[in-house]
Amino acid sequence: RVAAALLPVELEAAQKGLSDAVLDEGASRASAALGARVPTAWVLREVGVLPKQRALVDALAVEAALTERFEERFNEDYWRNPAAGRDFLSLAQGGLRSTADELVKAALGPAAAPASCIEKAAKRLLAVLEA
Repeated sequence: RVAAALLPVELEAAQKGLSDAVLDEGASRASAALGARVPTAWVLREVGVLPKQRALVDALAVEAALTERFEERFNEDYWRNPAAGRDFLSLAQGGLRSTADELVKAALGPAAAPASCIEKAAKRLLAVLEA
């Protein structure tokens, strides 16, 4: 939640630079996401110079896409299946320096989108938290 809430703030900070208004907006968004007051100094640490929130959101999309691919092909037991390792290596043959969009499409096909993967990851997380 926090990564998604801070993503627009991080993009604005990258485009316009950090300002008090950007930090206040970030504190407001993070407070709403966490349900607790967040100081602006924390937002400065989270947003900072590196695009940390975007990387986290991209990583969630790739993780969800790979999990879906492996569960579809190898069932829930994919983490013990040697064929899953070979399948992963086949995805990685071109190197793993691709963007999240490219990795998601490589895992699930050209019609896949990272946003739908993030939605699936969020539903899976909520299911685990509610169990």
